[in-house]
Amino acid sequence: MKVVAVIGVLAGVIVAGCSALPTAGPTVSDVKSQEIKDNLTRFDLVEIDDNVVAALLALPAESFHVLPAAGCSAPRRPTTSRPARAA
Repeated sequence: MKVVAVIGVLAGVIVAGCSALPTAGPTVSDVKSQEIKDNLTRFDLVEIDDNVVAALLALPAESFHVLPAAGCSAPRRPTTSRPARAA
């Protein structure tokens, strides 16, 4: 009986100790607490299920190697404008 009690206590200590370890990112409660701030919705949390995955997989893959559309040219170089001098 003592062995079972010792194993139970050790298991409890091990599980409780995990909460004291640092994490690699925000916790669920950290993210949820930031969803609505100052009565403004900052972002929406979406439950990911098979329907969401299917919808995302149906979207075309994005690429950085897209050619410009017909009739479009490269953006103009920025210029600085100087105020006219008084004569």
